[in-house]
Amino acid sequence: MAFETLFRSNGWGRLWTNGVFDYQHYHSTAHEVLGIQKGNASLLIGGPDGAAITVEEGDCLLLPAGTGHMNLSCSGDFQVIGAYPPGQEADLLTTFASPEHLKTILSLPAPSSDPVLGKTGGVTDLWQGKPLPT
Repeated sequence: MAFETLFRSNGWGRLWTNGVFDYQHYHSTAHEVLGIQKGNASLLIGGPDGAAITVEEGDCLLLPAGTGHMNLSCSGDFQVIGAYPPGQEADLLTTFASPEHLKTILSLPAPSSDPVLGKTGGVTDLWQGKPLPT
């Protein structure tokens, strides 16, 4: 699956190719999309008390800013394509969110397009122009 092309065509940028860090982290300055390009993994989504999910090639996850995530285990060929909405650049935080970080997270606008579906459908319908609760 050509996640790079798909994300770019729907306005999502600052693309990167890698895996998912094996330590708990989140972003306060950007929403993030993860396209599973190759392999499979068990990811902990939602912080230390979140849920472990299994992802495999072709899956796509949209993580609102503030959503903790980490790699619990993965296949040797695990590869992720990540991207961010226009105008957003991710920081990398590993500690509990400060009041300032929470304010930043809650002030981020909803993406203007869905990274997979484009201008209509998906995130554009679900968020309805409002930030997601964290």
